[in-house]
Amino acid sequence: MADETTYKDDNITSMWKDYERGKRFLENKGLTTAIPRYVAFYEGDQWAKPTEATKSMPRPVFNFIKMIVDNKVSNIVGSPVKLNFIAENNKVATQKFTRFAHFILKEMGMENIDYEAILTDRKKGTFVKHYYWSEEAYGKKGKFEGGFRCQLIDPLNVYVADPNETDIQKQKWIMIAVREEVSKVKKMADKKYHDKICSDELESPYGNKRELEDSGLVTVLTKYFKKDGEVYYERSTKYTPLKDEATPINPYLVAKKFKTKDVDGKGTSQPDEKLEQDKQENYYMATRYPIEICSLDPSDDCIYGLSEIKNMMVAQKLVNFNLAMGALNLQELGAPKVLVKPNALQGQTLTNQPGQVVVDYTPGNQWGIQNLQATPFTAQALQFAPALIDLIRTVSNATEVITGEMVSKDLSGYAIAQLQAQAQKPIEMQRKRFWQHKEREGKILEMFFKLYYDNKPFSYKNSLEEKIAMRQAKPMQNVPETTADIFNGEEFQDINFNIIVEAGAGTQYSEIQAMNLLDKLLEMKLIDLDFYRQEYPPTAMPFKEALGEYIYFKEQKEVEQLRQLVAEQAQMIEQLKATTEQQEADIQNFARELSKSNKINASLQQEYSIKLQQLMGGQAQPQQPK
Repeated sequence: MADETTYKDDNITSMWKDYERGKRFLENKGLTTAIPRYVAFYEGDQWAKPTEATKSMPRPVFNFIKMIVDNKVSNIVGSPVKLNFIAENNKVATQKFTRFAHFILKEMGMENIDYEAILTDRKKGTFVKHYYWSEEAYGKKGKFEGGFRCQLIDPLNVYVADPNETDIQKQKWIMIAVREEVSKVKKMADKKYHDKICSDELESPYGNKRELEDSGLVTVLTKYFKKDGEVYYERSTKYTPLKDEATPINPYLVAKKFKTKDVDGKGTSQPDEKLEQDKQENYYMATRYPIEICSLDPSDDCIYGLSEIKNMMVAQKLVNFNLAMGALNLQELGAPKVLVKPNALQGQTLTNQPGQVVVDYTPGNQWGIQNLQATPFTAQALQFAPALIDLIRTVSNATEVITGEMVSKDLSGYAIAQLQAQAQKPIEMQRKRFWQHKEREGKILEMFFKLYYDNKPFSYKNSLEEKIAMRQAKPMQNVPETTADIFNGEEFQDINFNIIVEAGAGTQYSEIQAMNLLDKLLEMKLIDLDFYRQEYPPTAMPFKEALGEYIYFKEQKEVEQLRQLVAEQAQMIEQLKATTEQQEADIQNFARELSKSNKINASLQQEYSIKLQQLMGGQAQPQQPK
């Protein structure tokens, strides 16, 4: 294996020289010493190395810095963030692209990456995300092996052409440094450079960061730049580049990465000329650097921001020192120093054991052994540390209100919510900067999705409207929770998306008022439960969709029960109608029979009258029937 000393300084690559200039800027700004100190204080390493004079001094650590930073991070990322890709007048593209983005982000674990990014920012003042297509990632579906991935890069390992230009996309170049295995780097490089690739020592400003001997790792620089609007990258170690030419991140410009399509029907193993010509003329351009540098507390005209820890370190040291001195004072009071005159002990050993008997051999009536009494801490000194901690929590907006601690037993939940809403205001700007980062991240995602994903299977959760439509289309079948689909990035290359961040805005005073008003309206029965659900703030009701489904299907069940009841009542009405008609028919029959009976009676009565008159001897006139 070649040795680093084999090569002279004039063989150092130009990228490495840019890397050295970038490190000098960080050193001049003081970040190479400040950031490791911030990390050490967050992790509880807050005391200097003990000296001979201080080796017996207690070294307590009351790490309120970590508590404040963790609470700030939780409050910033506590509200869910959702990226929506909006295509104007194209609902189908909007829905499908957004759903695919949510699927990939979940596959990548972006929620955890965001949490670590915010934590890095609060500790180091800046976080950096590097987006790339990993051929080693699981997920070969379509033209290109692998999957879209994101990694966090330490801000001390990121260098730009102009550190004072805060718009990353305007940089002439951006470079990152990572440690890679030598064997892996050789696979990236052209064969003629293999002999020049060798392991080197880690040049880390973090004193506690070490590597095993013979780690087999080498520092690899990746430099992104733009050429004719397209983003390219090149890689290099200290003494050798990995390739002769820069590589575009646009796969349509790299012919050997095409998955051959047999357009001409000849079954050739090389890309068809027609396909190549079409791609060269109509391909989608990769115009954005796949790197996001963000600071939630930016410094003036610089990409490197301000750490949450910077202004708390002195106070943290004072608190630790004050409490250490109090502990030392208690130690001296409980086990004080002993003043002994010569020959007073005559070989006896003081052990500080309770009840130990020691003989004082000092001649005369004077004592030769006595304790040196320490002065107890004053009340003001004992109160200094708690008062300082309270002051720091107030200044850094990390009071017990925002951290969720018990404020007062006499306050109502409404009053506490109002206090929390007011306490959230100082971090609103930080939260909004994070959302702005997510919007810029969305444009990078859009670029990679359009370029790399081809016929990629994915699934999404059905919305309430879709479940309703499915239920109406097939009433007898169960409604599925998810649906499988296929994503092809080429279908969206001519569509421009606007990125909208849908995020819970946290507890706001206006939301508290709205919640109370909705509660009263529902209690007075002026609104129904569905309206209450729709208008209730999503930050206070994370189960809105589930409640909507419950209400809908409950109503559907009630409607079905009413339908059955109506059908039963209609059947009863039909039966009553049939009975009534039968009874009417019976009445008509009875009337006809009665009429016949009346006529028969009248005829019989007439005959009876005639016969009666004949019997009586008179000529009777026939009577007309009544």
